[in-house]
Amino acid sequence: MRYKRRRLINKQEFSSNDLINRVLNGRNIKKPSELDYALSNLLPYDGMKDIDKAAVLIADAVINKGHVVIVGDYDCDGATSTAVAMKGLQLLGANAENVSFMVPDRFTLGYGLTPPIIDIIRPRNPNLIITVDNGISSIEGAKAAKTIENCKLLITDHHLPPNTLPEADAVVDPNRADCPFKSKYLAGCGVMFYTLWPLGTSFSTGATTAKTAKSRPLVSCLIWSLWALSQIW
Repeated sequence: MRYKRRRLINKQEFSSNDLINRVLNGRNIKKPSELDYALSNLLPYDGMKDIDKAAVLIADAVINKGHVVIVGDYDCDGATSTAVAMKGLQLLGANAENVSFMVPDRFTLGYGLTPPIIDIIRPRNPNLIITVDNGISSIEGAKAAKTIENCKLLITDHHLPPNTLPEADAVVDPNRADCPFKSKYLAGCGVMFYTLWPLGTSFSTGATTAKTAKSRPLVSCLIWSLWALSQIW
């Protein structure tokens, strides 16, 4: 069977290479400036619903030396999301002993934040649980998390949400119906990066609350590489 090439309307010439032109036109690129990878071209984080709530949860946990548990997933996006969360928290000043992670076995524990996962996490006495690349449909798991004393729940995900969101202290997902963030195609790793972005890489030494913390821009070659890997995988 022979396939006919799809005819592109208003085709743009970006390169002397016809294949590159076809790829870029197929992705609806209109002008060369859209290919500029400068950090200044990233969409602003303040368009993400609950981003401020998430920043306060993370900042308070780091400043008060609370125990943070990252709940990831086993695939490429889940693994890179977990790594970005761990690295990002270290850049924020979290001590290694105060941050841990868990990549659940889907066959025995199910997908997402499930009650059995909470049972495993509970003995760690977490003050903050952060899901990465999962959690948006974890209604029962979120309820179970709320039974842990002095523990907050932050869900970061990119999957389509159910009609009712889980009961969490913050839910960051660009695909929430009420989220105005313009890009709906972020991988879970990108969502975690955006969650960390408002905080920067470090707090001022004298900060005692999230509101008094000062930060620098969050820049890490490792984080960019992980995000790129998750986005194209």
